[in-house]
Amino acid sequence: MTSWLSLGLSAAEFWDATPRILHLTFKAHDLRLQREHNDRAWLAWHTAYLHRVTRMPPLSELLFKPQSRAQTPEQMREIGLMIYRTFGGSKKKYDG
Repeated sequence: MTSWLSLGLSAAEFWDATPRILHLTFKAHDLRLQREHNDRAWLAWHTAYLHRVTRMPPLSELLFKPQSRAQTPEQMREIGLMIYRTFGGSKKKYDG
């Protein structure tokens, strides 16, 4: 229970949790600590490396760029149809 409380969770939550929830909570905490460690190691390594370079690379080269995928016309139509139905439209009227 001490480990549970050290996560900032309440004693009542501990006693209400199932063994599976306890396991998942501790596993998630472990993964978060690993990710934070890796983030700090990445930052320390890059800080030391950038101190040694003669030409500073542009920030855009260092930032993460998520890959975007273009939607197909069918996907766009389905999304439009979902929005239309959400606001009370009928499929019959939408299809024309």
